[in-house]
Amino acid sequence: MEVKDEKLVAAYRRGDEKALLLLMEKYKPMVRKKASELFLVGGDSDDLIQEGMIGLYQAIRDFREEKDSSFSHFAKLVITRRMYSAIEADNRKKNAPLNSYVPIDTEEEGEKDPEELLLQREELEGLLERAGKLLSPMERKVFLYSLCGLTYRETARLLGKEPKSIDNAIQRIRQKLQKLQS
Repeated sequence: MEVKDEKLVAAYRRGDEKALLLLMEKYKPMVRKKASELFLVGGDSDDLIQEGMIGLYQAIRDFREEKDSSFSHFAKLVITRRMYSAIEADNRKKNAPLNSYVPIDTEEEGEKDPEELLLQREELEGLLERAGKLLSPMERKVFLYSLCGLTYRETARLLGKEPKSIDNAIQRIRQKLQKLQS
């Protein structure tokens, strides 16, 4: 007997990680199919699949049964939007200086000055770019999934690896990032 997606979402929110894995496995073929229909300049379908899986996780996290019609419909929408956003972001790279502005007017007291925010943002973007070049393809995926809040077990399941290999990848990532900061 198949459990309704909405019940799996609710179970995951109660702490049942198995429910998350079931949803990820159920929707992975749909994510792959959608990724195969799209094209990312300078990327491959794996990049779009990653974006789609992040979109799926966001859908699981953000779904509200009282607001949204069905989880399936909501998930497809979030996954598709995430993939299109990745494609648009990739296409905007050539306009990066125009797209990385910081608003000058701030309404709240105690906010950092825009110049300082811009410098911090540039420093973070530079660090992430250098880290991306330094990390292996698997390490990049593990890093991305950890930034999205997935656990070692969830990441291992998504990548078809053992949790220990994910733990090892995290340790390598930490070492590489520490070297970048020194």
